[in-house]
Amino acid sequence: MERHLIEYVLDDLGLDWEPQPYGRDDDRPDFEVRGVGVALMGENKSMNKIDEAISDMEAYLVNKAIGPDYGIATDGIEWHLIRIEIGGDFADYQTIRELDFRPVLQAIAAERGYVDFDVDVDVDGEIESFWDVFAEEHLTSLLTETAPRELRDTRRRGIEDFFDLYIELLFGQGKGDYEYKTNLMEDIVAPRGASESEKRVFAITLVNRLFFIKFLEDKGVFDENDFLLKRVEAYHEYEGKSPGTFTNPRSSRCSTNC
Repeated sequence: MERHLIEYVLDDLGLDWEPQPYGRDDDRPDFEVRGVGVALMGENKSMNKIDEAISDMEAYLVNKAIGPDYGIATDGIEWHLIRIEIGGDFADYQTIRELDFRPVLQAIAAERGYVDFDVDVDVDGEIESFWDVFAEEHLTSLLTETAPRELRDTRRRGIEDFFDLYIELLFGQGKGDYEYKTNLMEDIVAPRGASESEKRVFAITLVNRLFFIKFLEDKGVFDENDFLLKRVEAYHEYEGKSPGTFTNPRSSRCSTNC
């Protein structure tokens, strides 16, 4: 596949590439692309093994001893352009672009009579789309300008959406088109004499603590999944049998099981 397809494609795209740039070990990428504004490496597999190519590329990207933040994973038919973002102790992989030539090959095969089914695909348009991503002049612009801008916009939208939902669930004042019929401030049964400000502080504190517990759960700090859900289920099991509340247990039994 390398010799008969991928290498020819890289050459036709006008890319300056080098095979086995980091050594010939199995834990090293297959090629490196130069002259596109950023460090870019590539991993190729045999046909129909794109998942293996993607998995290997993610392993290379997270290995900072290799270096690049961008990689191409391909089996010659599918091409994925991937970026890694590392924050603290986690890695996030973003697929910048992905293209699949199967419909193109099927259409060509049907046109030449190799298969007896019709494929409705714009062959020239698909090839042009591929060229517009991976040809040298387009790839440089994508990696140095377009992709970073798209990722910044995506992060900003994600943060804005999160805080909008956060405000909606707390106070019912989000800007989005939500369908929640209630919010935490409305559902809080406050002690007699509690002020509106105290209710708001309690609501915010509760939600922040729940987020923190969920974060710890997602990071595998707890030995079990659904940590909060199991605590609620345990509380309901002993509800009425011991004093206290879910958030303020007053018995050893509830403290242990809730």
